[in-house]
Amino acid sequence: MATHHSPKDRRSTSSTNLYHPVQNLQQTIIQQGVKRSATVEYTEGPPSQKQKTHDQPPWSLLLEGQKTNEALLREIDTRLGDLENRIGHIELKTTENQHEVHSLKAETASLSNKIKEVDDSSNRLQDELRKQNLLFMGVDEGEKDQNELTSKIGSLIEGKLGKMIYFEVIRLGRYQDGKKRPVKIKFFSTTDKMSVKQLGKSICHGNNTISIKDDLCKATRSVLKDKWEQKNRAFNGQS
Repeated sequence: MATHHSPKDRRSTSSTNLYHPVQNLQQTIIQQGVKRSATVEYTEGPPSQKQKTHDQPPWSLLLEGQKTNEALLREIDTRLGDLENRIGHIELKTTENQHEVHSLKAETASLSNKIKEVDDSSNRLQDELRKQNLLFMGVDEGEKDQNELTSKIGSLIEGKLGKMIYFEVIRLGRYQDGKKRPVKIKFFSTTDKMSVKQLGKSICHGNNTISIKDDLCKATRSVLKDKWEQKNRAFNGQS
């Protein structure tokens, strides 16, 4: 026999059926919370890291990550600041070194100019001391002593001048077979020296191997040689 329920009974039955699952869910949550509380409360020692992570809410984990990132950023900023300070110090040192290099270059140039001035002054002094000297090139070797050499030179110049003059002679350099060393003649008078120089061609006439030159220092000879070579190149159309 079928049983018929009134609308009121059906509503009561539906409410009872919906109520029991909700009540069961609430009881389950409460029981799990109590169980978790009991577990944390009666477990000896601190909870493990895994348990802490499991118990922490997501926003707490995000906050800790943000704090970690902020700490890393602060450390990076500190290191960048240190690097900037070191770079600034290096740039300052570089600038100071550049100034020092420029100063040293200027000082070196100044010293070079002074050295050149001293060299030029020394060369002028040497030329001044040698201005009463002449060099006879190509005079035959074979004299036994200084007196014989003096007589040999005297026979070359005094016959042309027609008078006796006073001078000293000396062979320059070390003897070598087959080579004729220059003879330096030091006159006691500039006038006598100029007279002999003016008569150079006639003195050397008949002695094709002999030539007369001024006694100049090495630097002056080098300058004159360069000028002569430049003049010779220009005459021949060479650059």
